[in-house]
Amino acid sequence: MSELHGHLTEEQLYILKTGDLAAPECRSMMEHLASCSFCAERFADIIEEDPAAPPAYLKEEILDKTNSLEMQTGKTVYQLSKRTRLLLYSLKVGFALTASLCLLFFQVRIDLPAVETVREPVSLTETIKEKGSQAGDFLKNLGIRILNIDNQEVDNE
Repeated sequence: MSELHGHLTEEQLYILKTGDLAAPECRSMMEHLASCSFCAERFADIIEEDPAAPPAYLKEEILDKTNSLEMQTGKTVYQLSKRTRLLLYSLKVGFALTASLCLLFFQVRIDLPAVETVREPVSLTETIKEKGSQAGDFLKNLGIRILNIDNQEVDNE
């Protein structure tokens, strides 16, 4: 083993990296690296500067796989799934909006008491407030039910 002032040469370090050495020579170089921090740092730099390159065929395989029918079908299904979820969500929002407008304009009675007492005539403003409050409670409960159904659908997917 020819050393340069007690240290391994660059050529020896590169040969050690490739592993093209006989066992006794490799062992003596490894022993030197274990005892010499200067050579160990140089060897670490050589190993870090030239990481293992990917095989040349890998790029073509990846491109072929992404252009394959299987991948294109998967991509289309995913996009269709997103569109379907958006459509369902839009339909739910539209239904909730329609129901709320019907409740407000047609003054549908919600949660009628079992026995209704005779009340004095109430002003139009108070009636709107009361019916609006009832409609708001109904819509709130309806929205919670819809969100629960939506969450169950997402969990099932």
